[in-house]
Amino acid sequence: MRNYIDKLFFDLIAEFKIKPEDELYLNMKNKFCMLDGSTKDGIQDFLNKFGYWGELDVKTGNYEVFRDKARVFKRRVKDFVWLYNRLCDYKSKYVLFSVLNNYYNFDFINLYNATTRDFKQYFDIDLMKNAAKEVYVDVGAYTGDSALDFINSFGETYKNIYLFEITKNILAIAKDRTKNYENIIFKNVAVSNKKGFGYLEENKSGSSANCVAESGSVKIEKVTLDSEIDEKIDVIKMDIEGGEANALKGAKMHIKRDSPTLLIAIYHGNKDIVRIPRLINKLNPNYNFYIRYHGGNIYATEIDLVCIKKENEV
Repeated sequence: MRNYIDKLFFDLIAEFKIKPEDELYLNMKNKFCMLDGSTKDGIQDFLNKFGYWGELDVKTGNYEVFRDKARVFKRRVKDFVWLYNRLCDYKSKYVLFSVLNNYYNFDFINLYNATTRDFKQYFDIDLMKNAAKEVYVDVGAYTGDSALDFINSFGETYKNIYLFEITKNILAIAKDRTKNYENIIFKNVAVSNKKGFGYLEENKSGSSANCVAESGSVKIEKVTLDSEIDEKIDVIKMDIEGGEANALKGAKMHIKRDSPTLLIAIYHGNKDIVRIPRLINKLNPNYNFYIRYHGGNIYATEIDLVCIKKENEV
């Protein structure tokens, strides 16, 4: 017997299955065009500022972002069903529906209702009970905000904290903000699927969106978590502007051997919401999956996948 969340999700999936790709695209385009002017301008500016999901330019008739999402909805429909069935609570299932329905129907109400407001981003203490003697690895540490949230959520009971950040001056801020805490290791390197070198690409929208490119003026070393950390890892958080899949591949030894809790951003590409869970399941099928949402209610970002070893199920 399906409950109302099941019905919401599978009714949406039925539409993805039945309608041709062009109709899915036109639905998004038409729903977008029906929005008020300020909301449309805000969404367009946001999408183009970051560039993760495709271009949107109403004046030139460029609706690439909707074309790409329609393609993902149509061709990855089985993956969406697989993910829904793998999620371990109805809070997660509701988040998945609300995110997809926001993209497809510009539904702001369900997205607002699906937002987690009671815990810090990534650190749902209903899922993660404590961090006693644990090793926490923060990939995309930025100014140390997530590391401080980790400490504030669970106390100073951790063993070691590793902070990886590609922007040198931003890492310096993280060092200053965490100077009163012990056993924090700072790494000004990029985390990927293999060792090598890349170049820092600064995003005009802000340093939190900086990423690694193939060319540039500021050279940066690329490492893997498997090569960089020898000790057992208990928690890995990743938010690196679309580099999460490669970074996970570079941590496959730790993921297979240690089964660390994984806290992974899955919104930096139209496929990430399904391809990253599929990748993790391939690396280690012994996880329970959850999704939490911490973004705004206009356009879904800040979507986090939480993977917890099955023996630790709560």
